[in-house]
Amino acid sequence: MPQANSISASAPHDIRVLLIDDQPLVGEAVRRMLAGEPGLQYRYCREPGQALAVAAEYAPTVILQDLVMPDVDGLTLVRHFRADERTREVPLIVLSTKEEPKVKAEAFALGANDYLVKLPDRIELVARIRHHSAGYISRLERDEAHRALLASQQKLAAELAEAAAYVQSLLPAPMTEGGVRTEWRFIPSTELGGDAFGYHWLDAEHFGLYLLDVCGHGVGAALLSISAMNVLRSQALPRTDFRDPGATLTALNNAFLMEHHNNMYFTIWYGVFHAPSRTLRYASAGHPPALLMTPQAQGGVGVMQLRGKGMILGGLPDMLYQTETVHVPPEASLFLLSDGAYEIERQDGAGMWSFGEFCDFLTAAAAAGRPEIPELVAKVHALRGPGPLEDDFSIVKVTL
Repeated sequence: MPQANSISASAPHDIRVLLIDDQPLVGEAVRRMLAGEPGLQYRYCREPGQALAVAAEYAPTVILQDLVMPDVDGLTLVRHFRADERTREVPLIVLSTKEEPKVKAEAFALGANDYLVKLPDRIELVARIRHHSAGYISRLERDEAHRALLASQQKLAAELAEAAAYVQSLLPAPMTEGGVRTEWRFIPSTELGGDAFGYHWLDAEHFGLYLLDVCGHGVGAALLSISAMNVLRSQALPRTDFRDPGATLTALNNAFLMEHHNNMYFTIWYGVFHAPSRTLRYASAGHPPALLMTPQAQGGVGVMQLRGKGMILGGLPDMLYQTETVHVPPEASLFLLSDGAYEIERQDGAGMWSFGEFCDFLTAAAAAGRPEIPELVAKVHALRGPGPLEDDFSIVKVTL
């Protein structure tokens, strides 16, 4: 909430003069000197004991204050103005009946901004009022702009957090039983990227799975990823066999051409596992390869990178995407990921963590029988250091 001495945004150039003087003749004289000055308001306070309350209510941009008054010493009042957070920064011009260097020095030491012998020339008084008020108004407007920017940033952060929570609520629950088991980790960046993924049984024999990544960051990227995810989850593309990955991406490409979606495109890896034959068919549109890890009889794991040959999805109409096929041995693990899982800028300045280093780390964890995803998350945070990641981190493990 703005403090009491802030200026209304509707009148940013309004100058408010507050005079504190126990002599009504002085109050009237100053009023006449300032009368008719454009953009200038005036208020007179005769009782020094009420000065702080009046200043808090009136919100002056400059205070004129007498030094010689009954009950309250003028220098003491200067001290009180500077001790009160509501008037601490308000320019203060002290008025004295004579030029006294010692008093003037003490007034400046206590926080006065200017010193005038009363009554000053009208032109000089107006000039000093405008000069001091201009600097104070500029400061108030700067502070108000900063508060508005901070409020806007906080609102944006809240909206991004809400969008990230919504995206996460749409992600499928881990599958812990049966012939297909899954686990995953999704860590949205501060700006919220466009990662989304899903998996489900297409029929009694075919299990579909995918991970996509929309270009850019923010709510727009998240909305596009949600739209694509909903299409895949509901199988809402007409005349499309979702058991055929190449045909699915071809139809998806025409449905999400970037010219119709604010020039945003996305990458995707889409696969279909046929359980009876243990065959995995897949296609990719500019996405990082999935990793198929197979236990070896002699120990360790074998790793196959399942790369597709298609370009980004949404770039050009009528693109044809090819379906690739691979046999999946029992208890093999398939890892789907976004580039945010490995494009990590090291905090030590050693550059970006490479895809090859990512693969080596994940393979070593799998070969040792350690939980790959928790170790990967810990490794990424160790490389990146404290603070949020620059891009969404998404990885899905499917044990087939």
